[in-house]
Amino acid sequence: MEKAVTLIGRVEKNTDVVELGKVLLQLKTKLMFLL
Repeated sequence: MEKAVTLIGRVEKNTDVVELGKVLLQLKTKLMFLL
């Protein structure tokens, strides 16, 4: 059970990182357009 929980936790962390990356990419493109 513990292994499954840690695995789920890792997956959730990874998705958070991916979401953060998407947001940063959007901000970058917006800044490029503004500049």
